Amino acid sequence: MKERAPGGAVVLAGPDGTGKSSIVTWMKLEMGTDRVVYMWGRPAVLPRRSPEGTGDDTRPHDHRLYGRAVSWAKLLYVFLDYQLGWLGRVWPHSRRGGITMIDRGWYDMAVDEKRYRLRVPPRVIEVLARFIPKPKLVVVRHASSNVILQRKGDLSADEIERQTARWREVVPARVPRVFIDASKPLDQVAATVKQELRSRRIAP
Repeated sequence: MKERAPGGAVVLAGPDGTGKSSIVTWMKLEMGTDRVVYMWGRPAVLPRRSPEGTGDDTRPHDHRLYGRAVSWAKLLYVFLDYQLGWLGRVWPHSRRGGITMIDRGWYDMAVDEKRYRLRVPPRVIEVLARFIPKPKLVVVRHASSNVILQRKGDLSADEIERQTARWREVVPARVPRVFIDASKPLDQVAATVKQELRSRRIAP
């Protein structure tokens, strides 16, 4: 019987300025653009307000929150889109041995609900997470607020520290995760990511 090719979905997490995009760039160079697919936010198939990959607002907390009704409607819409996108995009690519890099992913809404302008309890987002497909790995980039602010000043020091702490709480224990210091050189970060991908049978 032929052994199934490695592959799967990897969520990239962490505050703005931790270098999530550098991991995607390295993986595409290392494994090829055909094998590594990048998705911002979620594996969307339903219409979205901005084209995929352009939703990373440089001032995400400057917008007013939605009302409660709109917030709940958006949350359920994203939940449905996540499910359909996983079935239609992530799963087929994984079956072919491909790797899907999802920037932020579902859990980010529970970490940074203001970015998504949601007025819903984070606990609700965490409960819904039980019913969405699980990634093979969550890579959380972290660093001190001083390091991150030198790279990107979109968030306050307190908000960076809050998000970093929240990421240690929000990902369920059953979901494999690794925390990587974003202040380390890229070659060290790449080596750690490569080891994790191999140990999880995501990459050969």
